[in-house]
Amino acid sequence: MAAERISPPGTMRRASQADLLVICALGAVLQAQHHQAVPELFTPVTDPMRDAEFWQVRLQRQEAGEGAFWLWQVDGQVVALLVARLLDERSMPHLQPMLACQIQSVAVLLPWQGQGIGHALLHQAEDWAREQGAQEMRLDVFQFNQHAIGLYQRRGYQPRLQHMSKRLA
Repeated sequence: MAAERISPPGTMRRASQADLLVICALGAVLQAQHHQAVPELFTPVTDPMRDAEFWQVRLQRQEAGEGAFWLWQVDGQVVALLVARLLDERSMPHLQPMLACQIQSVAVLLPWQGQGIGHALLHQAEDWAREQGAQEMRLDVFQFNQHAIGLYQRRGYQPRLQHMSKRLA
C-alpha cells in the first residue's frame, strides 16, 4: 500500500519587491547555516539587508520572465522560499541544445522542515519549468546539507558534477 501524502501547512505564493525585507531575513538564516558549516567560504551575517541587491536581482528575473520566486506562508509568516532561473543552452555548441531550469536557492526554516514544504516548492518549480519549455532541472547543494540532499534524491535528482575546491595558503 502506498504511503498517503499529507499536504503541508500553509500556502505558496509568488514573491514581489514588497517582500524584500522578509526575503532578506530568511536569506540571512540560510547564510548563517552556510557560514556555520563552511566558514572559510561563507561570511557571517552582520546585517540581513546586506544581501538586498542579491535578492532584488532574483526578483527582477521573475519580473522579466527569466525566473520565478516563490514564498511559503503559514499563518501569515513566511517560512520558506525557492528561487529558480531559466538557463538557455540552445546556442552553446559544446552542449546538447536545451532549456534548463536551475534552482538557485531553497530555504525552509528549521521548525518547518520535514513537513513537505520543500517538496511542494520543488514540485511547483518543476511544473513552472515544464510550462516554460525546460527539459531539465538542475541545482547545487553542499555536502554538509544532507537533509536537502535526501529531499532532492527522493524527488529524483541525481549527482552529475563533483565540484571540488582547495584552499591555497
